[in-house]
Amino acid sequence: MRTLEDIEKNSVDLKASRLAATIERDKFERRLNERPRKTLNFDAHAERFHQSVHRPVESTE
Repeated sequence: MRTLEDIEKNSVDLKASRLAATIERDKFERRLNERPRKTLNFDAHAERFHQSVHRPVESTE
């Protein structure tokens, strides 16, 4: 029979495992987004996205 301590320990281990997986996924995602792309004229996806989001606002006058 499992004790409450065993259940709590397994819960903590699972949370740590999920956190480690999330960190690894984020590192992999960052590497992909920062890699230069031929289709973007060798800009990185993150660079191109940043440029498109931070464009100066054009006046409508």
